[in-house]
Amino acid sequence: MVYRRDRAILASTDEANCINAARAIFILPSTTYPSPEMLDSDEYKYAKRKNRKRKQHNYKRVFTVLILTAIFIAISSSPKKNYISAYIQHVGKKRSDFWFGDVHPKVDYTKLPTIYPEFHSHPPIPEAEYIKMETLGNLLSKWDQDDIENPPSHFKEVLQHFDFRDDEQMEAALKFREAELPFKITNLPELLYSQQKWSVKYISDIFKKKGLRSIETGLTQSSKNNFFLFFTHGRWKKKIFGPFPTTNVNWNFFQWAEHARKADEKLLGPNSPHYYFQAEVLQNERFYPESEQGSISRDLPSFSGSSPTFFNFDPKKSTGIQCRFGERGVTAATHYDTGRNMIAMILGAKRYILSPPNDVSF
Repeated sequence: MVYRRDRAILASTDEANCINAARAIFILPSTTYPSPEMLDSDEYKYAKRKNRKRKQHNYKRVFTVLILTAIFIAISSSPKKNYISAYIQHVGKKRSDFWFGDVHPKVDYTKLPTIYPEFHSHPPIPEAEYIKMETLGNLLSKWDQDDIENPPSHFKEVLQHFDFRDDEQMEAALKFREAELPFKITNLPELLYSQQKWSVKYISDIFKKKGLRSIETGLTQSSKNNFFLFFTHGRWKKKIFGPFPTTNVNWNFFQWAEHARKADEKLLGPNSPHYYFQAEVLQNERFYPESEQGSISRDLPSFSGSSPTFFNFDPKKSTGIQCRFGERGVTAATHYDTGRNMIAMILGAKRYILSPPNDVSF
């Protein structure tokens, strides 16, 4: 009979003697151990080698823990501990929240020297004289849509600008609105207020749910470059047009904002993947009590209320607020919207190229 326990092998022709010997060294096998032939088998050698590697791995883990503990003790006793702690806190804060205003792009379009048109209290007659039209090719030859680092040295505005604080200018703005001519409003209090309030964390809390979500709570889309073409999935023919131009991405708002921040820091090029976050306020939310409305509706009452305002002048036909968050260089394909839009720029800058309504036959 042969008994084996770790490195103790007891061999005897007498089973009783073997059991007694095992007891003498505190080994009492509960089952019969393999024969010498089995001990020399490949299966046994493999199991033994595997057990040895497992022990070596455990030793490495213990050694790694000891090394990390020593490093931690060294850092804790270092005179530079305060600087290290401050750096860790800074990184943690940067990852948990930051302000869009803290991100400084290479070119800040809001501070460019700008030439404004002369103020007009009434829309011109005929209306075609309001803006001098140019071809799209001519406009892009002056300033290519992808050359965002080199805008014109003096940007020339062609739309009328009206100050919300000036009653005379807002009276003129009303006339332009009724004539369905494009214009711009400046110094709207709730937009100035939102500029100070809308940090990344604040907006992330609005869109709390993670992953692919319904449009009411936010959605991130991606494109292989900076060009975004919005389309109807059911009408997109892959055999003719190829793959979908944009795809939904499993990102929450903070993940999008982090990428947008890095895009500005690293000067993301037009041929790199770009991301676009969009959300909508429920169409009927404007009829809810203010206490039951979402943060966007409460922050932008002029655009979301049930009572007519200068911007939301026909609440019954309003389809709700649509929020768009675009990172550096995002370009949307030429398109038309079915309704009358009032666009509020809260932060950043966006270049619009407008075409007259008679350019489309719909």
